[in-house]
Amino acid sequence: MLWQIFGIILVGLIVTYLVLARRSLSIPSSVFFITLLGVVIGLSVGALVSLPLSGLDDPLGQLLPIVVNIFSVAVVTTFFYAQRENIIRSLSQFLSLVNSLVKETRSIKHDTSEQDKTNPIIIDTSIIIDGRILDLVKTGFISGRLIVPHFVLDELQLIADSEEVLRRNKGRRGLEALNNLKREPNVDVDIVDDDFINENDVDSKIIRLAKKYKGRLM
Repeated sequence: MLWQIFGIILVGLIVTYLVLARRSLSIPSSVFFITLLGVVIGLSVGALVSLPLSGLDDPLGQLLPIVVNIFSVAVVTTFFYAQRENIIRSLSQFLSLVNSLVKETRSIKHDTSEQDKTNPIIIDTSIIIDGRILDLVKTGFISGRLIVPHFVLDELQLIADSEEVLRRNKGRRGLEALNNLKREPNVDVDIVDDDFINENDVDSKIIRLAKKYKGRLM
């Protein structure tokens, strides 16, 4: 325990000295933090090395950890101070790289978000009944705007009201899946009233709708 207490006191004294020295000698902030980093790393290395030494019989068990900590701080701090320009340059390059990666990630997310807004996904009856689109939305594979035309919703309701049990169950499962989709935060489900009277079947209507909205047809 003695060497641990000594280590804490040593850190306090070194930090206090560096703060006072920085104020009185106008040490640049970069040099100050590099030196402080050397102290912290030196103490960390010294603590790891001196940990097994503390199990020795006294007085070696008390003295050796203290000596090792002082030596480790002195060596690492001296090295960091001597290589301060290289370390500062490396840190600057590293921070610049991290900043570039962050900006690139934000740019990709922004582009993807804009694409999702400008190119919505139009889904038809079979996709809603199938239900697996809900799993794709939950995993984040599909996001943005989903368009469900009202004529698809009418067809789905018609299936749900069918007298045939199997067909009726499919329709109800589709309605439930659609309600679950509306509650998902990753997508915005829009029910649109667009219709094409001159088209006879739902498939032709939904193709026309996809062209109108410049969307992706699922």
